[in-house]
Amino acid sequence: MRGLLRAVAIAGLLLASTGCGASSAEPAAELALEIASSPSSELIEQWLSAPPALETELERIQETVRGQTLYVAFLTRGHALDPEGQVHLTVSYAVKAPDGSTVLADPEYALYRGTPPPGGRVMLVPALDLMFEDADPVGVWRIEATLEDHVAKRHATSAHTLKLSE
Repeated sequence: MRGLLRAVAIAGLLLASTGCGASSAEPAAELALEIASSPSSELIEQWLSAPPALETELERIQETVRGQTLYVAFLTRGHALDPEGQVHLTVSYAVKAPDGSTVLADPEYALYRGTPPPGGRVMLVPALDLMFEDADPVGVWRIEATLEDHVAKRHATSAHTLKLSE
């Protein structure tokens, strides 16, 4: 694996800043997944602790250099609850090199089953702690993710590109 990216989990299971969606009988708005890369784990913690009304936005990194740590978060909304009020979500991801090859992937990176707090937007944790190394080629890298809502039998996909510069 080309010396790519050291991927380490930031502690946690699934944390919610503003909670979750509707019942399984009537799913919430369209299921959505967003990938956000931040220069600081503190920004992710700030997002998690913000009151629902504030909806703190994460700073997004579009370009990076070797040796800079990035914190990649998976944000979701629109998921459903089962009859017991539980959420069942999984997210998988793949990191693709500029040549399109997959260099890092996990088919069930984050899993959550439980009762979320009220609201609409959640962050699946652990976030990824990524760092490009000297052997990683410069160019445009792509992080792809798929969110599965096992209650509503729906999925959502998202992708985020990062330019690795010298």
